[in-house]
Amino acid sequence: MIKSDNMSLDKNLTKDPGEVEHVSQEMQAEDTVAQNTEVDCENHEKPSSGGVQCFPELRMVLLGLHRSGKSSTGNTILGSSKFGEWTVRTYQKEEAEVAGRRLVVIDTPPWLKATGMSPDQNIVNWVCQCPPGPHALIFVLNLSTQFTTAQWKFVQRYMELLGERAWNHAIVLFTGADIIEGMSVTSYLRNKGPSLQNLLEKCGNRHFFFNNRNRSHSCTQVIDLIEGIEKLSSEHNPGFYKIDTTITAAMEENNQALSVKAKKRYQKVAAKERARRVTFREGKAHKLLDVRIVLLGEKWSGKTYVAKTMAPWYFREEKTKCVATKTVIDQRYVLIVDTPGWFTHAWRRLTEKQETITDALSLCHPGPHALLIVVSLKSNFTDNHRHTLEQNLACLSDTMWRNAMVLFTFGEKLQGETIETHIENEGEALQWLVEKCDHRYHVFSDTPFNDFPQVKELLGRIDEMVEANSGQYFNNIISQIHSETSKSRNDLIDDEDFKYTPREEKMMEMMMEKILERLPVFIKNYAPKEHLKDEGSYPHSRPDMSLEQSPSDDGIREGRKGTNQSGDSAFGSDYLYVNIDDI
Repeated sequence: MIKSDNMSLDKNLTKDPGEVEHVSQEMQAEDTVAQNTEVDCENHEKPSSGGVQCFPELRMVLLGLHRSGKSSTGNTILGSSKFGEWTVRTYQKEEAEVAGRRLVVIDTPPWLKATGMSPDQNIVNWVCQCPPGPHALIFVLNLSTQFTTAQWKFVQRYMELLGERAWNHAIVLFTGADIIEGMSVTSYLRNKGPSLQNLLEKCGNRHFFFNNRNRSHSCTQVIDLIEGIEKLSSEHNPGFYKIDTTITAAMEENNQALSVKAKKRYQKVAAKERARRVTFREGKAHKLLDVRIVLLGEKWSGKTYVAKTMAPWYFREEKTKCVATKTVIDQRYVLIVDTPGWFTHAWRRLTEKQETITDALSLCHPGPHALLIVVSLKSNFTDNHRHTLEQNLACLSDTMWRNAMVLFTFGEKLQGETIETHIENEGEALQWLVEKCDHRYHVFSDTPFNDFPQVKELLGRIDEMVEANSGQYFNNIISQIHSETSKSRNDLIDDEDFKYTPREEKMMEMMMEKILERLPVFIKNYAPKEHLKDEGSYPHSRPDMSLEQSPSDDGIREGRKGTNQSGDSAFGSDYLYVNIDDI
């Protein structure tokens, strides 16, 4: 355990803002060591109470960011590698006997990126999993990372879901304590910024340090944490956090409303699919024998995994260029084009990303049948993700959405939750994307390569989408030409400043006068149906406009004669003729 009163501060380190920039590699190593380390505190004597109540059972909930060392801390507390790398989006509950106490630890899903995220309201459900309530809510932070203002605001909104009383049982636990050996802990924390100071103050300055990589310190630091939690619990009655019934009632009401929305979404999508199939021949879409697919999405969204699942033996991974691979699935040729993923917050090199997307279209000439927008279920789809998506796809015409479909990856993380419930719970950004794709989406689970059932189901959905588009694929050049032509036509029609010239207005007035003048003659001389049958043609049939006739100007002035045998048309020889020289 790190003792703060025996350390001195290295002033050079506090002045250097890049004092600890090795978070990713160090935390990966820490996780590996912690998972392979067995800590035995069973034979450790029960600590002296010192006037503090000893609890036969202690319940705690671990909260923290991705790569904070949260799961490793849970393993250190329990003395065994029970928590591994996160593969699901729900909690994990483990128990063990430690130092004469029964410890119940709940590890919650990490906050992948606090910036731009909405707090997961499932925290209420997680806290309820250790009845009657947890003795400590432990915020796990890594000393080698900066606790930002955005993360502090995120924690505040998180705790608002539990109520103000939850702060009475909150503790901050710092991991990676080996990096501050030989330093003054107080000075080091003071130099970590005001956001961390606000968090510590809100938690009553209750904080502990863990070194999950050093086995010799494990028992001592776990016992110190247990004593700290017992001291905290002794100061409150009850000694644990009991969630307010109004909060649970509100959460239950919210879950019911969410379930209703998810059910309506499912029914809406099912109705759309039934409506499409009614128009299909024999009730099913025509099976494409040659399918062209382009995969689009962020880095680490699972695009390459999808490509490898569809073409396990042929796909060659390339991180900087588009890769096109052709394979045979279900007796049809399938061309798959994987594109380099984009970063959520990377606005630079936007033109280069757009050029990459257009290059992908050229690899599946004359155009893809499906543009699959890959979204990972590992993380949240926020407004930032939506904005980045719109920026990168701005190089394509709006007609691309007719051939677009959302492909969710890592479907096993739903853990029994329907995809419709996830869409409703995720928020407006993901709902916008699903609606832009006309509610077309599919889920890929993390299964071994060569999983053809889910691949065949995906191809079937693509067949239905293409059939609904009258068999059309997406061609960006043609779509842009049609879009520009349509826009120009609409601009002419909707132009409020458009006016006819005086000459045009005069010509239209004279033409109208001629029509009104000849209208009575037309009514009077209108031939009966019997006459039409005998003659075999209408008396006012269209004049012969063939090139063989070369009428003189005088003939034009006298009016063209109809092709019928009865002579002039019913409107007379100069029907609708206006002398241009009279204007």
